[in-house]
Amino acid sequence: MKKHNSKATDFSPIFMQKKYFFRNFFLFIIPTLVPILLLGIFTIILSNNFNKDSFKKNNTALLKQMETNIDLIMNELDALNMSFNYNIDISLQIKNLLESSSSTYEEYRISQLIKNFVSSPANAKPFVHCIYVYYNNKKGRFISSTNGVNSLNLFADTAWFETFSRNDIDTDLYSEIRYISHYEYQAQIPVLTIYKRIYSPGVYNANGVIVLNIYLNYLEKMLQDHITFKNQSLFVIDENDRFLFGNKQSSSLGEEVLTAINKTNDPYFLYRSETDRYNVFKLRSEKYGWTYVSVVPESSFNQLPTQLRILTVLLLALSLILAIVPAYYLTRRNQSNINRIISIIDSAEKQRPLPPLPDVVKDEYSYIIHNIMNTFMERSYLKLQLSERKYKLQAAELLSLQSQINPHFLHNTLETIYWEILRVSGKPTVAHKMIENLSDIMKYSLSSKDNFVTIGEEIENTKSYIDIQKYRYEDKFDVYWDYSPLVNDYKVKKLIFQPLVENSIYHGIIRKDTCCYIKIKIVKSASHLRIFVADNGAGIPPHRLNEIKQKLESNDDLSEHIGLFNTNKRLKLVYGEEYGIRIRSLPDKGTVVFLYIPILI
Repeated sequence: MKKHNSKATDFSPIFMQKKYFFRNFFLFIIPTLVPILLLGIFTIILSNNFNKDSFKKNNTALLKQMETNIDLIMNELDALNMSFNYNIDISLQIKNLLESSSSTYEEYRISQLIKNFVSSPANAKPFVHCIYVYYNNKKGRFISSTNGVNSLNLFADTAWFETFSRNDIDTDLYSEIRYISHYEYQAQIPVLTIYKRIYSPGVYNANGVIVLNIYLNYLEKMLQDHITFKNQSLFVIDENDRFLFGNKQSSSLGEEVLTAINKTNDPYFLYRSETDRYNVFKLRSEKYGWTYVSVVPESSFNQLPTQLRILTVLLLALSLILAIVPAYYLTRRNQSNINRIISIIDSAEKQRPLPPLPDVVKDEYSYIIHNIMNTFMERSYLKLQLSERKYKLQAAELLSLQSQINPHFLHNTLETIYWEILRVSGKPTVAHKMIENLSDIMKYSLSSKDNFVTIGEEIENTKSYIDIQKYRYEDKFDVYWDYSPLVNDYKVKKLIFQPLVENSIYHGIIRKDTCCYIKIKIVKSASHLRIFVADNGAGIPPHRLNEIKQKLESNDDLSEHIGLFNTNKRLKLVYGEEYGIRIRSLPDKGTVVFLYIPILI
């Protein structure tokens, strides 16, 4: 007894479910985990090697781009310097203007020309704040790009002149950071001021200076836009190895980093501080003596390998999850299939309805289910055949009952009444004509087994119907036909004109006191027919018209209506859902019903 219980436990549903789960789990995890692990290791190794080379090339190109951009800015200063050093007329005109004490019209005109000449680069370039031009003169006057000739003792910004007058500056090009304002009430603006000494033609000693004031914010933003690494510092060191300007990250660099940069001439070196390690790149400009520097923390440099390591770990975790999900799914599916087989056998034994048969045989479980259910379905098929035979017998009995009433009986009776009235009256009367039209309508309705007729036949039947209605309503309306004889041989669904004409009569014309008309128009296009039935009757109120349109567009069964709705339903069944009846109407103006059907020959 104990041995039997042990075997039952080994093959219990819970035990089998765990076994299936671990088998499926290892089946999925091995093909995904090993390739991802190997790929992650090789990717990290290769990215480290590639990252170092790419890192150096990127920073070298970045510093060259910085040098090019700064040179473009400095070209404005060089262009002015060339004009003053080699153009005798301009330099003489400026000197005479600064020394002159008169204010003639000619001097005013010359001052305006010189001001425009100096201010043109300042106005054209967004990075230029202002430009000063100074030649040694006894009156202490200079030219500003903002307001022309100025006097030093009346101008707010004179610190530049003090820098120019210092004896310890022996270079032709000098730069510094200043804060300037042209008026005392203005806020001071940080600028990079660049001094360029002027040499008049034939003179070996400098006798003037060009002062170019550049927006410091512009330069800092330009460097900020160039950064390619996180926390990267870009800055410029002047010819005296002093920090000149840089992006916002450069302000956090300590003095020890700047000292290390100035001590070595190597274009690339690694600097270690107490908090971090820095990759430093340098590029010295031979033209102006400035040094362009890029400092990238080691942590930013290793950002890509770190991200790859994190990505590898995430992919490994994802692969574990993706292995667990299908393993769990397959385990549940196998258990469900086993339970389904048991349920089928149990239902068959207890004579309960069987579950649906699988569409295709996908695995061993569906194969077993197919074979089990086919046995029971063959038995059910025999029962279905018996039910089908019973249904066909009932249908045959109903058809036999219907055939006992000959539909031509009514037509033949109308013919007999017609001749009997003619025999009694001795001549044709209105009654004869109405019976004749009614007989034609009955004959037309009973003809054509496939319910398709030519347009010519449909028109003749509709005319018979119209004649009866005109007599009934004492010529209350007239009917106009507009079509080409070429359309007579085209096939259409039988009885599509009569319901439309009937709609015009009962819902439009008889509600109006005056005589009305109905116009029936058939227009042929390349592959379709457009049929219009218009009247000038009472029209349809807007709310009622909306109800009719909604019913025409709905798929509800409206077979009990013999008018528009039934005709619309027949057209959609025959030609397709895109075809059918459309209706427009205005109260007291009339109604237009039209349809659009393909041409059938």
